[in-house]
Amino acid sequence: MGSYSRCAQVSTLGASAAPPEALLRDSCLDLARCYTCVEVCRLARLHSGVLMPATDAILTYPDPRLRRTAEPVEEVTPELRERVQAMFPLMYEAKGIGLAAPQIGWNKRLFVINVTGEKEDELALINPRILEKGGGTWLMEEGCLSLPGIHGKVRREKRIVVEAEDLDGNVLEIECDGLVARCILHEYDHLDGVLFIDRLSPAKKQSLKRKLRALEERAASAVR
Repeated sequence: MGSYSRCAQVSTLGASAAPPEALLRDSCLDLARCYTCVEVCRLARLHSGVLMPATDAILTYPDPRLRRTAEPVEEVTPELRERVQAMFPLMYEAKGIGLAAPQIGWNKRLFVINVTGEKEDELALINPRILEKGGGTWLMEEGCLSLPGIHGKVRREKRIVVEAEDLDGNVLEIECDGLVARCILHEYDHLDGVLFIDRLSPAKKQSLKRKLRALEERAASAVR
């Protein structure tokens, strides 16, 4: 069993926490010599020695894949581990603190989070299960990498206990609160096809209709 030791320390950080620039600029390879496509070179990032797959991109609303229920991971393989590790630079590039596999079109029950941007706070949870929720609830404005430009206050539990596998296949039980708990609950929702907009008040949903329609129209025009 393991625990996320910095939960109490990071619980007061804002949702806009971003990693140091060094996390994105550090590279030990000449990417232009590794790929023939200049655009792939621009998108690729090195983080912890793992290249972000050029085929992975963050899906945006109303992509139907965001509404699917993700399937359990049957085995933690080297290939799965590499792809999960590559989700971190993709998340950092988008200025996010959490990214679920369904958001990149990968229909598996796993996600990554890092609310501080510090390497030691990277957390990958595979086949997570929420064992306990408590501590009351609190409101905080949330956004989502799959819903650009959309924000709203969501009420979530302050404290949770979650069980999951790590990248070595070990089972962890993590108790956390504040922003870490909120981030986990947000990403966990993605595994069940739930978006944060589903948890907004009726009045807020009504106020966002125009922005959501704009995203829908943009998506429709992209496939014409």
